Amino acid sequence: MAARGGTLFLRVRHNRCCSGGLTFLDASTNAYHDEGRYETLGASNPDVRLLHHGSVLPEKVSVEMRGRLRPHLVAYWDGCAFRI
Repeated sequence: MAARGGTLFLRVRHNRCCSGGLTFLDASTNAYHDEGRYETLGASNPDVRLLHHGSVLPEKVSVEMRGRLRPHLVAYWDGCAFRI
């Protein structure tokens, strides 16, 4: 991640479907939208920024690298892949 600027961008994403709503936490080393809309979460290394549009925030965020052929970041919301 340091080779890509050392910043982790997290985005809260809401999906609606027939069974109700789900909330996901997306992780990337690039900003999804305007970088100025992200909040900096404390002083940490790497720099962590969050875009949440006023939604309920997780108490704990875990991020891991997944995939051998196409590595990508996966973020977990309080230990879960999504929030209902």
